[in-house]
Amino acid sequence: MRLQVYLGSQDEYDAAVDLYQEESSLREYYTRILSEARDSDSIDLKSIPLQRKPSEAFRLMGLIEDAIVAYLRDHNRPQTVRIVCTDEDIARMYKVVYNFRYADSKANRMDDDHWD
Repeated sequence: MRLQVYLGSQDEYDAAVDLYQEESSLREYYTRILSEARDSDSIDLKSIPLQRKPSEAFRLMGLIEDAIVAYLRDHNRPQTVRIVCTDEDIARMYKVVYNFRYADSKANRMDDDHWD
């Protein structure tokens, strides 16, 4: 799976590519960042922070994952894109969004024990 959600340390999160703050250009931002990493095997991206409303977090995660998945469909590199999370709840939410939107079978789901 080329898109991964990773529960990492604070140091790994701090070293990841910053999250873009202006929602209107999320797709363009992530397309540019991934394009700049086209000579790399992998890239780490920061997860969004926990939102007051879970619905807002799910919406933003969907927009971010849409941009990443669209780029990866059309390009071979980077081979792996990791969304680095420092909070288990955030990591689980990213996996839920991915599994709901992109996993067309159980075998294609992100590894998450909460589905079964």
